[in-house]
Amino acid sequence: MEILRRLIEDGHLAGVVRGKSGHVYVHEAAVPSWHQTVALIEQQLRSHLARAKSALERVRVEIEAVGNDIELAIDDPLAELGDDLVALRTYTAGRDHTTLSSALHRLEMASWDVRIYSDALRRARSVR
Repeated sequence: MEILRRLIEDGHLAGVVRGKSGHVYVHEAAVPSWHQTVALIEQQLRSHLARAKSALERVRVEIEAVGNDIELAIDDPLAELGDDLVALRTYTAGRDHTTLSSALHRLEMASWDVRIYSDALRRARSVR
């Protein structure tokens, strides 16, 4: 049931209606079979793994940018510090403008989703 709630929250089940009190109702015909549920879990795991891989690549880019700023500061200690080093702990939500902190946060969120769907898939496979 926990994974069904997650699939509903993530918008991956059709036929879902929310009551006035927020309770979720699924029409009997829309309830997925066991095999459909496992397939949805596998699909979501692949999707979140791809998102985590992309987030990790962004972290690498941001680390390199901070490293470049550090090298420039070593070469010229009197120069103004680079933007990436200065903004290291700043959080920005925008996809175009990022910092290392933002990139790490995105990686953390993606890895959390990977864990949820990975655990669900293992539990689903062990029931067979």
